[in-house]
Amino acid sequence: MIVDDQRTNESRRKLAAWPALCGSFLILNTLLFVPSFVVFFQESTFFPSTTLPPGNRIGGWRLLLLRDNLDVFRLSADLLALFALGVWFPWWHRSPLGRRLQVLTYLGLLAFQTYTAFYRHTFGSSPNLYGDLLTLRQLAPVAWKELMTARLALGILAGLVAAGILVRGIQWIWSVHFQALDRRPSSARARGALLLLLAPVAMILIRYYNDEHLRRYFGDSYGSVLGVQATSVSFLRSVRSSVNSYRHLRSIDPVVIRDHYELPDGMLRQRPNIYFIAIESYGSVAHRHPMTKHHLQTTLQDCERRLRVAGWHVASALSESTVSGGRSWLACTSMTHGIRVDGQGVYEYLNRHFDNYPSMMSNLKRQGYRIYRLSSIPERNQHSVPWDQYTRFYQVDEWIRYRDMEFDGPGYGWTLAPPDQFALGFAHRKIQERDHQPFFLFFITQNSHTPYSAPPLVENWPTLNDPNRKAGSIDDSSGTWVRYQRAIDYQLRFLTRFIEENGSDRDLFILVGDHQPPWLSDSAQDGFRTPLHFITRDGEFSRSLGDWGFRTGLGVDLAAQPLHHEGFYSLFLRQLVKHYGDESTPLPEYLPNGVVFGEGD
Repeated sequence: MIVDDQRTNESRRKLAAWPALCGSFLILNTLLFVPSFVVFFQESTFFPSTTLPPGNRIGGWRLLLLRDNLDVFRLSADLLALFALGVWFPWWHRSPLGRRLQVLTYLGLLAFQTYTAFYRHTFGSSPNLYGDLLTLRQLAPVAWKELMTARLALGILAGLVAAGILVRGIQWIWSVHFQALDRRPSSARARGALLLLLAPVAMILIRYYNDEHLRRYFGDSYGSVLGVQATSVSFLRSVRSSVNSYRHLRSIDPVVIRDHYELPDGMLRQRPNIYFIAIESYGSVAHRHPMTKHHLQTTLQDCERRLRVAGWHVASALSESTVSGGRSWLACTSMTHGIRVDGQGVYEYLNRHFDNYPSMMSNLKRQGYRIYRLSSIPERNQHSVPWDQYTRFYQVDEWIRYRDMEFDGPGYGWTLAPPDQFALGFAHRKIQERDHQPFFLFFITQNSHTPYSAPPLVENWPTLNDPNRKAGSIDDSSGTWVRYQRAIDYQLRFLTRFIEENGSDRDLFILVGDHQPPWLSDSAQDGFRTPLHFITRDGEFSRSLGDWGFRTGLGVDLAAQPLHHEGFYSLFLRQLVKHYGDESTPLPEYLPNGVVFGEGD
């Protein structure tokens, strides 16, 4: 009788373990997919949905295998494997070391899922650990010194506290799982059932993680649309990408670059002043999205009309940036150096190993140009930015910085920078005082940076330097799209006014979007395309750009094949030599993808 009672109690104990085992798995499995669902909340629905590319034959299994919606109803092969180890090898979950390794592995999976979700949403591509660690190493000290405020510090502290609470909760769920396994000793039937479940999961991963047709259709987001996912595979791919990036750096040959880009001294018969202005976050999405395109079209038509009346010719095209949603310095360096710079690894390698890189600036200096760089970002700590390094790399003769402006008016945007209208007006006045012709001015605008706080457009830019002037507040109720539309509208209108009031027959303006706006563009529809505008009074120069796909006016053809940021430099050199160079100088070769060395990072 006692034996029967013991058997009954044992059976009940084993039966009671099943809800804890299943419940812990469901909670931990769901939690792994919460970051993507939250980050892409506006583009996702709660329940699964799916569409398939033409020619796919998944059929009735498609909702299980493939989604176009980042819901949480997916299966983590990694978590299933961790649970299987505990069933197959009891010592694995009974030993303190085995338990710690399982919890740490899970936390690593969750951290990588979170990191990947934010990275894809911001930059429109998969993360590269090597380049991202380099970026963090460079920017973290600057951000700490320049951007840290009491409010931001409090937000970081609150985030750390929340993360600590989450980790403790996850540890508790795992402890429930381990206790349930102790109450439910492993059996041959349980091990066999797990094997039957893992076998089709493995086959699905092998089949669909290497489906080139689906990968081409979904692009870089392919791994996130699968119903069965292996975060460990994505992590290993990121590691492999990092290794390839490191190897790629060693293949860059300075001799080849100089052969393509270096121009003879003094070969220009005419030397137009050149304004190279990168418009922050001016992406093709502004021309496509219903929230912005109609208003932008009106703005473009008005700006184009004013420029035409003033005698200016405009040619426009789309250019594929090397980045999306941030890291302007990589996009701009790709354009000024003629090599694909899509990761911090390439950028730092060029910075450190190329003392005499034949960049756009160094070539112009050899033609007698003076190189100016305008930076309107306020500097709270003068030692946080490596000015000497940037001066050498970008061949800057003279910086025009925030401290030179003695600006007392209200700041705007993420760095509380002066209005771009004021910054550019100040720089132009200072350059005119130097009376050095010709000159090259490089400026990355600030006021269209997220959170998109557009200053007022005024008749006289010096009036903005008024401590009594009130800054326009960020109107959260109007929505991000409205603020973005206003910021881009401001950039185009103030630049048009600047060209009208200050441009001369010997000036060439190059306006280009550095990258798509973070969190607003759709990488599947918009890609990395940004508008590129040449504005000049030289009609022949403007018309000749039609040979490269440019169209007349400020509008762009969203269906046209885009240029590439890294190919811009060779196109620029070719146009410069063709129209303003010595007739005996051979035209530089147009390299649509820049100088290519192996695989980029």
